[in-house]
Amino acid sequence: MAGEHGDNYCYQLVHYIRRFQGMESLEALSPPKTIIINQDFAQCHGVAPFYLGDLFDIPSRSHPRYGNQGGQFTDTTETNHLAVMQVARDTKFVYFYARAREPWDGVDFDYVVDIGTGELRKSAGFPRQWEYYASIKVVNNGNNELHFSLLYQMLNIGVL
Repeated sequence: MAGEHGDNYCYQLVHYIRRFQGMESLEALSPPKTIIINQDFAQCHGVAPFYLGDLFDIPSRSHPRYGNQGGQFTDTTETNHLAVMQVARDTKFVYFYARAREPWDGVDFDYVVDIGTGELRKSAGFPRQWEYYASIKVVNNGNNELHFSLLYQMLNIGVL
């Protein structure tokens, strides 16, 4: 499939599930709010909408890889089960807060926040090949809570 379709089909699926399966309407955005990236994780209280995860629902996975990646995808780690996620914004930054069910462990995404080095890294291929993207301030409570901010320019989006 030339050019691929990215996440468009996933977004379309979610849209139609919300429309025809009677899901609740999306929660309205809270007003812009500046978050100071420090040990005060309570700053995100009142930021809406927020994601509240279903706890204990991450299964082990074993299935063929998607598309031309070949091989079998197997993951039995069941790590980084997110309990709560929130996103705040102001005129300069987008702020991310996340709390996992258990202490943080390694992850596999298009971008990864290295909480040890304070770097945002971008995927440079599979498996787990990362390249430096930007230095950021990440505050981790040493267990299962963290928050960080990214400039709008890092995300290649306009001010929300």
